Amino acid sequence: MSVKGYKFTALTGGGVGAMDAEDGAGLNDGDIAIVMVSGLRYDYELDADSGLAESAPNIIAPDTNAGDKRWILQRTPQTNTVPIGTIVAWSGVYLTGPNNDAVVNVLGNTIADANAYLNPDGWYVCDGSQLNVPGSAKYDGDGRYLPNLTDSRFVLGSTGAGTTGGSNTTSHVHHVGKTLQTNSTTLSLSQIPSHEHDVPHLAYVWGVGTAADHGWKYDNGTPYTSTATTYSGGGGAHAHWLTLDFDSGVPSNTNNMPQYFAALYIEKVT
Repeated sequence: MSVKGYKFTALTGGGVGAMDAEDGAGLNDGDIAIVMVSGLRYDYELDADSGLAESAPNIIAPDTNAGDKRWILQRTPQTNTVPIGTIVAWSGVYLTGPNNDAVVNVLGNTIADANAYLNPDGWYVCDGSQLNVPGSAKYDGDGRYLPNLTDSRFVLGSTGAGTTGGSNTTSHVHHVGKTLQTNSTTLSLSQIPSHEHDVPHLAYVWGVGTAADHGWKYDNGTPYTSTATTYSGGGGAHAHWLTLDFDSGVPSNTNNMPQYFAALYIEKVT
């Protein structure tokens, strides 16, 4: 049985020129189709025994007499192409001024819009979705998920890809000093530096009588008799003990995120 070739102007919708409008009864395994939509080219091959669930643009079933027949999106190997697994930042908008002014959406600024625009070229938004793309070196099979890079997560250079970690907030506690106090300290004689005290209001008086009339006297004329003992301190060291009282603080979270421009991370799948 010979292989036939088809050309369509739409992928789905069932209208004139749509690939899914072609009756499955006339399709054979290995048939090929080219679909041109808005300047984009899609290449398909019919798998008569596929039976996979329809998932445009990768898998498309005829609207009538489909059975297990499915159009499977094909990729033509190229040299010097972007390797499968490449993750890059992508934006479908432009700004209206040099200071990050108003955003104008052109190619799509949501996950759904970005996927609709990029999936035909093998790129998918890294939103943690489960993916099964026939022919993909990474995502051909069940239970395979894209990385989720939509949660303010950045891509970290490492010696092993795929590990995760870190946090967008860091819990910490502020301790604030409230009281500074010195305990009572008594100095011993040896710790007191050498010093002297002047005795106030004394005068030396020369009397006219006996020798006893001469000498130091207070202002009221009473003779001064020294009964004090003279001491000389040693100037030794002594210590001051400090008691520091801190409150316990209240745990809080801090976000130190710098200024940013949001973009979608996309991965090359096929």
